[in-house]
Amino acid sequence: MLVHDERLRRGPYSQSCVRDRTLAELRRLGIRADERIPTLDEAVSLIKGRAQMNLDLKDAGYEGEVLHVLGRHGVLRDVLVSSLAPASLRAVKALAPDVPVGLSYPDDKGGVSGKQYLAPIVRLTLWLMRLTVPWRMPRMIAHARANATMLHREIISPRLVAVVHRAGYRVFAWTVDDLAMMRRLQAMGVDGIASNRPDLFTQL
Repeated sequence: MLVHDERLRRGPYSQSCVRDRTLAELRRLGIRADERIPTLDEAVSLIKGRAQMNLDLKDAGYEGEVLHVLGRHGVLRDVLVSSLAPASLRAVKALAPDVPVGLSYPDDKGGVSGKQYLAPIVRLTLWLMRLTVPWRMPRMIAHARANATMLHREIISPRLVAVVHRAGYRVFAWTVDDLAMMRRLQAMGVDGIASNRPDLFTQL
C-alpha cells in the first residue's frame, strides 16, 4: 500500500503503526467517500504512461518486492526510486542497475520541522546545511550509487545546484507549496519540484 506517515493520526487505530494493520483494516478507515488507500500495483497502473514517478522508500528491506511490481508493469526506467537510506538505494542498484535512484536529504527525525518551539533551531540548522552541503553532496550521492538528490527546499542554493550538476547528478526539491519559492528554485536550475499543489505548476 502507499502511505506517507509511519503512524496513523486518526480513527480507531490512531497512533498505531501502519505496518501493524492489514490493508483491509486501513481501507476501512477511509479518506473521503470517493477515495481509498491504494496498493503500489494500483498506483502504478493508474500513472503508467501518463507521467514519470518518484517512488520514495520509507523503510529498508522491501526493495526486491518494489522492483518486482515495477518490472511487472514495465516501468523500471520510468521511476526514480528515492530514499533517505544510502544502503536501501545501493540495494536497489544491486538488483536493478538501470533504475534511477535519488538520495533524499536531510532526515526530519521525529518531525522536528513541524514543532513550532524548535523553529529557531531548525532555521539555524538549515542555514548551516545550506553553507556546507554543496561540498558534501556529490560524495554522498556517489556513496549511495544514486543518480540524483532530493533535497529540502531550504538547503538548496545556486551554488549547490551548480556543484551537483557539474558532478553529473540531478537536483530535486521537496516539498514546495508556495509559488514564489517554486519560481526561486526554478531560477536556480533545479530539475524538479515535489509539491502538494500541482495546480501551481501551470503558473510557472
